[in-house]
Amino acid sequence: MNIFILRNIQSGQNYVGMTQVPVERRWRQYLQAARQGVDEQLYREMRELGASNFEMTEWAVAEDREELAELMNQAISDHNAINLKGLKMGEKSQASSPPSLKISAATGQPIPGGKAGKGTDATSNKPGTATKIASGRTTSAKKEKAIREAIALEKAERVAQKQKQADEQADEMKAIMARLDARTPARRRA
Repeated sequence: MNIFILRNIQSGQNYVGMTQVPVERRWRQYLQAARQGVDEQLYREMRELGASNFEMTEWAVAEDREELAELMNQAISDHNAINLKGLKMGEKSQASSPPSLKISAATGQPIPGGKAGKGTDATSNKPGTATKIASGRTTSAKKEKAIREAIALEKAERVAQKQKQADEQADEMKAIMARLDARTPARRRA
């Protein structure tokens, strides 16, 4: 599942969404919904400012629902964005998306009144389709978390090393001062 950032260039407002279709196709769906007059904040802005004032970029790819939830939350937090989950997409045109039908294995003919279930139409499993990976990011929230934890561990080790060096220098300075004090005669100290 692709996670994307949709940015209003004029206002700087960011929106975060997810799609199982290519990001470019989702953008066309948003344009169509705006043209249809769907009453949602994003579409009102698109009608008011024009589509050229928006940019849509793929942000990450999630492998499962758990990872999707983590990445969506991270994207919303990182970009101070509005979640597009539940956004109305408008009326679907019958000409652009005909209903999927069940096909009889024996005859190869459509079954009257039978709608295709998950995975039965030709577009549900596309072999050889490469997923896009957002630049500068890994494809897994688990990998991202492991990287962040490793960085935090390295930082903690560097801080501990600096503290150890400071302690060693302080001990060395105390030893030098003690040797200097030992050299001075007792009567001068009094």
